[in-house]
Amino acid sequence: MQKHYLTKAIFATACLLTFTGMASSEDLVVSQPDPELLDVVPVWPKRVVVNVPVTDILMLDPTEGKASSSHQKRMTQALFSERLEASEESQGWYHVTTFEQSQTNGNKMTIPIEGWVLADNTLEVPHFDEASITVISPKAKLFSAASSGGGMTPLSMGTQMPADNFKWGWWTVHQPDGSSAFTNESDVSALSERRAIRGSDLRKEVVHTGMLLIGTPYLEGGRSYPCMSSILQEFGVDEGGMIELIFRTFGMHVPRTSQGLYDLSVKLRQEPCAGDLLFLADVVTGEIRHVMLIVHDDLLLEASEEVKAVHTRSASEMLGKPIHRFKSGDGVPNIPKYVIYFGTYIS
Repeated sequence: MQKHYLTKAIFATACLLTFTGMASSEDLVVSQPDPELLDVVPVWPKRVVVNVPVTDILMLDPTEGKASSSHQKRMTQALFSERLEASEESQGWYHVTTFEQSQTNGNKMTIPIEGWVLADNTLEVPHFDEASITVISPKAKLFSAASSGGGMTPLSMGTQMPADNFKWGWWTVHQPDGSSAFTNESDVSALSERRAIRGSDLRKEVVHTGMLLIGTPYLEGGRSYPCMSSILQEFGVDEGGMIELIFRTFGMHVPRTSQGLYDLSVKLRQEPCAGDLLFLADVVTGEIRHVMLIVHDDLLLEASEEVKAVHTRSASEMLGKPIHRFKSGDGVPNIPKYVIYFGTYIS
């Protein structure tokens, strides 16, 4: 890299001397860039896409040994065909910026999530293809042929992929390596159709999609449905990952973190509906500590670290009274360290 920059500097100096008359073009011999050097100099940043069902994105450079366990390092997960920008490489790991996951900073501004991903779990591409279908089933798979008899790859709910040529109940999926694979129409939906769902219909579908996640393991930093236990990769969701994954199946890009979900939501004073969000905030600092999906007035869906799974629970038992009896900012009788807030992403 330094030699290449030096060559450019020599060339610029030669041009200047010739222009000012201090030397003629015949007097100057400018070395050309070494082709072999240019071949090995990496060009950053790189466009990469995930080429495995799911991969962890770690907070710290894993080659520096700053974290003591994997769950402390995991910041989030990226799904098959998800787009990333790699800015550097360190011992087989890329430092990446996500295009499809966000959080908020102290000023409540949206910022992308960054972290480290195994380079082997991604593939460099010249450009990003626009996704056209999304996985809506917990049983979705990619097949090597338009039948269930070929080799297959499991897919997490929320996976979005470029696809076309729908025929005989199968979509043709364009994989990151340029090859084609196939997925059954019953497991996916066109993003254009999902984005067209509005109002009360969207509320019903959001709750229905959320209920499909019941039993999914709790995983700190998790953002994937456990589509196959034999894959050597942990699957699961945390509270923010669960909510983001649900809305992602509708082509909606909401923040990945609980705090971000609150910051960018439309705030509700009272009487939230099914599909809206209930937040628990620290009574002292005001920071959001937990988020749950409202199923109905006395039922909540949450990814629970205590239960170690996604499950439903009674609002009355957890909070001390039904949801309709709360207003945003109220204290929680059964959990005095929290106050309640409501927000929504459904208009």
